[in-house]
Amino acid sequence: MPNDTSTKHARTIKIETWISVCASITAVAALVVSAVQSWENHKHNRLSLKPMLFISDEITKDNSVREVAIDNFGIGPARITEFQLIIDGKPVHSANGVDEWDIAEKELGINQPGLHYEINALDGDTSVMRVDEHLRIIGMDEGDYDRLTPELRDQWNKAIKRLSVEVKFRSVYDELDSVHYPKVR
Repeated sequence: MPNDTSTKHARTIKIETWISVCASITAVAALVVSAVQSWENHKHNRLSLKPMLFISDEITKDNSVREVAIDNFGIGPARITEFQLIIDGKPVHSANGVDEWDIAEKELGINQPGLHYEINALDGDTSVMRVDEHLRIIGMDEGDYDRLTPELRDQWNKAIKRLSVEVKFRSVYDELDSVHYPKVR
């Protein structure tokens, strides 16, 4: 005949074992939930600071491009890592101390009197675009464009059609992205 004390002791061990197993499962589940929550929080923070750069052009009433500009519409800054001018599909590189914009202006035939425009080279080592920043890459004010002679306007339009721009940039979280003009399809 079984002893009441031994049966009671066996049940106590089983209950203690069961409580230990449940506590271990709860602890592991808490660790998993914590890890998932941490990963989701990191993902949210990355998206919260993501820059969104767009290169666009401003079209005039005669369907010409007056300016090419870059904007940061994201909610985080963008660190420019590379700025590349491309003419007729070929990258423009500075050479012998001559700036790439000087080479591009000569190649495009826009380095002459009467064409009053602004250029901005985004230095691939030090440029940071703030949130909501707008920067003209190349272009002119509306009044300057309206004062162009038909010959200079035609020359400007032909030059802009030959020009492409690629900008590579990184987010605060060091994620690499790029933007192109005209937009690559």
